Amino acid sequence: MESFLQRRMSIDDEYVILDSCFDWSLAESKQRRSEAREYLEVYEEQLRHLDLEYSRGLGDVWPFAQKSQAHLLKIIDNIRALGAGATLQQAICAVQADSRLIVAHRESLLPVIYAALRIWLLINFRREEVRSGGGNRPCVEWLEGVTISTALNSVFRVSSTELTLAQRRLSPHFTAATMVSICGLKIEWATTLDDHLNLDRQRKALRIFPCRKWLLLKAEAAAQNEHTGNKISSAPLPAELYAETSRTLDLLFPAWDRRTRKLLKAKGKDFHSSYSRNRLLDLKHYPYWKDRLLELNEDIFLAPPEGFAQLWNDRRDPQKFWTFWIALAVFILTVASTVASVLQTWATLRNPIKAAT
Repeated sequence: MESFLQRRMSIDDEYVILDSCFDWSLAESKQRRSEAREYLEVYEEQLRHLDLEYSRGLGDVWPFAQKSQAHLLKIIDNIRALGAGATLQQAICAVQADSRLIVAHRESLLPVIYAALRIWLLINFRREEVRSGGGNRPCVEWLEGVTISTALNSVFRVSSTELTLAQRRLSPHFTAATMVSICGLKIEWATTLDDHLNLDRQRKALRIFPCRKWLLLKAEAAAQNEHTGNKISSAPLPAELYAETSRTLDLLFPAWDRRTRKLLKAKGKDFHSSYSRNRLLDLKHYPYWKDRLLELNEDIFLAPPEGFAQLWNDRRDPQKFWTFWIALAVFILTVASTVASVLQTWATLRNPIKAAT
């Protein structure tokens, strides 16, 4: 059985992908292909993971006569055609009825429908029992009787947490680079949107979804959908969600910050250098991600630094910084003065005649 990646994707293949995933015409795909380069790289990465999953023989059987990525794109087309009110059972029936898809193993359709949703929406649709195939990250499931719109909206909810003005306001030093250098935070790159800003407290690791160009393309498509009343198309989530996610990248990785540039250069990322906007420090601007940002602020940013090296780099509160180091300097000088006095007294008592002379 042929591999998904038996041959490298041609430009024509990319145009078909962009049509299914962004609803672009051939002319638009040719014109905007460079904008979608980031997504096409993520797409290929998703295919490599999928190819490994099916080559390991973990229990799932490829349900179609041939093993081709074209089947995934046709599944996306079917789900998009059904619209936002489609249920999982309707999606399965539509795939089974598609004359372009010869279904050999009907019981194995669900994992492949989930795979199509993953590469289309970059959301970790996966059965909970096989979550290890997705790096053991939290899974999203499309349950029986639930519409695709409801399934997506359950993942991304507007926060109901009420905050005072003081609680909402973040420090200007609230950056990922500051938390890495002072608080010992680890940055890991998420491959799906639902994993963005997930904080592992035990490991002090923060997951960041870095695909800014994809976010902006989806925000544009979703805004157009909302204007025309099309509720599914290529971007079935609210435009504000995609735009807000991009703003969180500006918040955590400001382009003007020296530490940020150094951190991202070391990690091989450059999303901070394009499409950057003004940083918004009030959590009211992040209704979808407010709870995760609040958790990051309270559990990591406001935590005390660990060790003197991190203390020296901690400039989050300049008054507190200088108060601490001046007090430490006074303490050291006091100890040194005390030690000198003790030594002088000891020397005097040891040599009383010489001291009297």
